[in-house]
Amino acid sequence: MSSNLTMQQIDIVIPVYNGAACILDTLKTVFAQVLPDGWAMQVYVVDDASTDNTRERVREAYPQVQLVTLNSNQGRSIARNKGAAAGQGELLCFLDSDCQYQGPQALAAYIEVLNVGADVSFGALHTDSSGFWAEYQQSVYVERIAQAEQGNMQVITTASLALQRRVFEEMGGFSTGYTHYGFEDRDLTQRLLNADCDIRFCADVVANHENDDTLGALCKKLNVSAQYSAPLFMQQYPQVYAAMSYAKVDTRLRPALRYLSWLGTPLLPALIAIGDRGVHWPLPYRLKKFYVQGVMALAYLQGSAHQGG
Repeated sequence: MSSNLTMQQIDIVIPVYNGAACILDTLKTVFAQVLPDGWAMQVYVVDDASTDNTRERVREAYPQVQLVTLNSNQGRSIARNKGAAAGQGELLCFLDSDCQYQGPQALAAYIEVLNVGADVSFGALHTDSSGFWAEYQQSVYVERIAQAEQGNMQVITTASLALQRRVFEEMGGFSTGYTHYGFEDRDLTQRLLNADCDIRFCADVVANHENDDTLGALCKKLNVSAQYSAPLFMQQYPQVYAAMSYAKVDTRLRPALRYLSWLGTPLLPALIAIGDRGVHWPLPYRLKKFYVQGVMALAYLQGSAHQGG
């Protein structure tokens, strides 16, 4: 009994919304983790009012999981905060519901980095899938790793993140103002950087993120992000936002682009439909990438011209 009293704990928080198709694969890799001596883990799955059978699948397959259920869909910030608040572990780890640890030493690697002085650590994402979208996302992941290894901590991904609980609490958690898609991770990142936290990239932590993206789904996310989330971030961190690529297609910063939004809006559904078919055509990857990036930019542009409340 005395040894149990001295155990340290890492809490793993997994927010999920309609993730019945992937959540068990994710949990399988979490419970395959081999922790250092003296460490225990507790897993919290936060169901953000799913309409599928996510909760039932988790309860049946992993009864040891602490299931936190939200009565209404409140977004990733609140879901993550609720999960964090449910635990008491010295360390916190956030993992997206569609990300699976590649090996059994991921949590041990995070613990090692945080135990030697780091406040925050984040790992790499990877995809083993094939096709255009897998290649596109993998190129994003590779560039993120390169930036991190050069010391650019702006590229933090909260899809796989670990940090000291005290740091998370000092930051006030994820900002609950972000109730729509996007920028809640960048907001936390900026607060961590402003507080001069010791942030380290952990190359030994790799999570597989298998993508089933479509151009239509991505454009919808970008449109919503531009309408609702970007204004919050821009108001809080105007200089940081102005340096982002998003600012180049934001009509709030470039009013003249409203004319392009006005002209492109009627064409956007057709452009998306062509893109979703075209990525499967035997065309050069660079050509397809150029096309989808242009359509996604137009979707963000359109969202910025119709700012939400």
